[in-house]
Amino acid sequence: MQDKFSAPGSVTALRKLFTAITFREKLAAGLFVFFGPVFLVTYLSRPTDESPIAGLLWTLVWLLAHGIAVLIASALVFFTPKRSGSNRRDLIGRFLPLAALLVTFLGASMVVQQIWLNKMRAFATRNDHQLTGTAPKSVIYFEGIPDGGTAIIRSPNQNPTAFTPEKSLELVNGNLTSCDRLDDHDWVCTFG
Repeated sequence: MQDKFSAPGSVTALRKLFTAITFREKLAAGLFVFFGPVFLVTYLSRPTDESPIAGLLWTLVWLLAHGIAVLIASALVFFTPKRSGSNRRDLIGRFLPLAALLVTFLGASMVVQQIWLNKMRAFATRNDHQLTGTAPKSVIYFEGIPDGGTAIIRSPNQNPTAFTPEKSLELVNGNLTSCDRLDDHDWVCTFG
């Protein structure tokens, strides 16, 4: 029987687990949670109509946080860890924070890329009336200041980067710098 001042069994088990893992394992878990789910939640909760300056500031804060985390995790590779009793665990522990950062960076990048592609497809669908007719046709998604941006270009049979400079100027009022296929007939292109 448990007295009223002792911790419940689940709390005791959690406390034992927390004391059993090393500092580097705790750090790796924290980095994984912070740069994985926390990053994605903040990314998804950003307002869709935020100013470019706010978006740039948000990106810079996350890049700074990631840079600091990489420096700390890299430094821990070279410092001798407190002995855990297992040479293999100590060796893995040296690289675990860096591995956690790498996994979250790659995973979050893939999720963000997929979200961006879904936004582009939705934008193309909403603006299908502007893209109908004889290809190539374009609709501007974002235009920067003073120039450059992103556009959806309907060109089923040809990569728009192969267009003549005159055709590019006609479509997006600039030079097409790169294009990625969005679907069978649309491309997402950057221009400058």
